[in-house]
This record gives sequence, structure tokens and C-alpha cells, in this order.
Amino acid sequence: ALMVEQSPLAVIEWNLDFEVIKWNLAAEYMFGYTAEEVIGRHAAEIIVPEEVRPVVNQLWQDLIDQKGGVHSINDNVTKDGRTITCEWHNTGLVNTGGNISGVLSIIQDITARKRAERVITTQRAYLEQLFEASTEAIAYVNTRGLVERINSQFTTIFGYTAEEIIGLSLDDAIIPEAHHEEGKKVTTEIKKGRPIFLETVRQRKDGRLVDVSVTGMPITIEGKHAGIYAIYRDISHQKAAEQEVTIQKAYLEQLFEAS
Repeated sequence: ALMVEQSPLAVIEWNLDFEVIKWNLAAEYMFGYTAEEVIGRHAAEIIVPEEVRPVVNQLWQDLIDQKGGVHSINDNVTKDGRTITCEWHNTGLVNTGGNISGVLSIIQDITARKRAERVITTQRAYLEQLFEASTEAIAYVNTRGLVERINSQFTTIFGYTAEEIIGLSLDDAIIPEAHHEEGKKVTTEIKKGRPIFLETVRQRKDGRLVDVSVTGMPITIEGKHAGIYAIYRDISHQKAAEQEVTIQKAYLEQLFEAS
């Protein structure tokens, strides 16, 4: 009895009619009712909001029939009208005849945890959309130098699908042989925690070379190197335009000298 009363988790004992028999101090803090206010009252009168009653009633019946209902997560309501999310662990109290004579519930308020999970889920969905909607090719490379993820623009620029490149060395896949030393130096610098920005060439799946700007971003988690984000922009049209300008300039200079 002392352990139940001093438990940091809410502990409630119910009779077979779903009425409160015992209500510990933690339950008072969680739901706002004193034990005197709830003893003998039905759960629906005090803590089960109307919208979840069908689900809770089914859980209760499963408990009585010994067919389940031992764990659930659902919304509850406090005395002051607040809605909280609770995790319930229920145990049927079996008498000497093997029949259920009541139920013991241990409850934890997980409202803050659920709120944090929703924030994380929203942030993850937002980042996923940014990752996929980016106009630049992005590859996540793990600490072993192997590709773990790419976005759709990576496939557009380099021709590799996710199934074809995940698990391969990014350097081996898209760095042409003549630029392998450059690639090694870039990787070394990024592993030291230094972001890299350069213009170079990379190789498509079909062997064609493509002019790209490269951004290499180190990923650090709790002070440890956790991988690399490699970001590529196709600058072939820009390079072609620059080359055309150079040719035209040289042509005009020759005309000028020849006149």
C-alpha cells in the first residue's frame, strides 16, 4: 500500500463496473481530483472524454474477458478541463476462483512526449520535402564513404537510381579517374570539419562528364563526424556560355589586331 501511494506513476484500482476503488497521490496530481472526490465514481464521469469512450469501453471489455486491453494510449481529461495524453498499463486482478474481480491501472502522462514527437515528425516531414524538392542533387554519404541516400535530382543529373547507388562509394561512382586525387583531398578536408566549395567535373552513369559546382558539408553529431552531405549543381550551360564568350572575345581581338 505504501509503495502504491508513493509511486510517481498514477495508480488506480477499479471494480468490475469501472468505478474507482483506490486512487493514489500521483493520480490526484495527474487528474486534479482527490481520492475522496472519485471513489465510487465511474471513469466516464471523471477522466474519459466522450470522443474516446467507445475505444475505452472496448478495452475494458477485453480486460474483463481476459482477451487484451492491457496497454493503451489515449486522451484523458483532467478536473480543470485540460486534455492530456496518457499511457495505460492495465492488469486484471484475478481471484482464487480464476475470475477477474477488478482491474489495476498504472498511468503515465505522456502529453509532453507526444507533443515533442509531433514536432519531430513535422520537422522531419518538412526536411524530407526540402530534400526531395531541391533543384540540386544531394547525396548523404556515411562515415565509410558509402551512399545512404540520394534525392530525385541526383538521379536526374547523374543517371543513377537510389537502388543502383545506395551502398556504393560515391567517389567511385561519379568521380572520373583523372579527378580521383581531387576527390580524396575534398573528402579529407570535409572529414576535418571544413565545408568545401568548388567547380569541377563529375561522371554520369553513362560515362558522360558533366560540369558541376560541388558543396561538401560535414555532418557532426555530438562532436563526432557522422557523414557528409554532397550537393551538386549542374553548371554545364553556364560553362558552355562562358566558353562561347571566351571564343567570341578571342575572335574579336583577332579581328581588331588584323585591322
